[in-house]
Amino acid sequence: MGHVVAIDGPAGAGKSTIARGLARRLGWFYLDSGSLYRATAWHMRRLGLDPRLGEDRIRAAREIADRVVFRADGSGCTRVLVGDSDPGDELRTDEMAEAASVIAGDQEVREVLHAVQQGSRRSGNVVAEGRDMGTVVFPDAEVKIYLDARVETRAQRRLLEYRAKGLETDLDAVLAEMKERDDRDMMRAVSPLRAAEDATVVDTSDLGIDDVIEVLVRLVKARIPSASQWRLE
Repeated sequence: MGHVVAIDGPAGAGKSTIARGLARRLGWFYLDSGSLYRATAWHMRRLGLDPRLGEDRIRAAREIADRVVFRADGSGCTRVLVGDSDPGDELRTDEMAEAASVIAGDQEVREVLHAVQQGSRRSGNVVAEGRDMGTVVFPDAEVKIYLDARVETRAQRRLLEYRAKGLETDLDAVLAEMKERDDRDMMRAVSPLRAAEDATVVDTSDLGIDDVIEVLVRLVKARIPSASQWRLE
């Protein structure tokens, strides 16, 4: 079984970009856990299933678990294939994000998809990013990190992302959306968002992406002595 770096945190803290960058530095596989929930939502839409119905969610999750394939692309991203189908950028749409948020609140769905995520370490070392990686999915991870940032900073980052996609909105609307998402993630009964007791909390509010990655590289090398043998560019 491979080593695991588990990275958790709220939306807009920089998890995805930082986790991808860290995985590239280490030469490890990057696991985007949220992509599984989005893939489940995508599969449900394709089958005409309703994400609000528990029996439909469970059916889709079980089918995904049997058919999903992770594939790293040249940019360090993780592509999720469902059988012979590649959802591609459809997984990044707001529709899939909203449906995935509903699906992620189902305990049985999470148990099914957790098993898929845990299986990713059988073939090597993993940088796993999500909202319950260090607390639930990989409680034995050698390195646990909780990335955070001021909610205003996170909202500003998300606003820039929206505008880069050509979506018109304003900071107040994005801030309200961010606070609502935080409340939903932190207060849900199933795998609520929180820092693991043994996690290192890193505030990214005033740090650049490269600065955060350097902090995490040093942390990994300190926690896992064999890290000096890996490819650290």
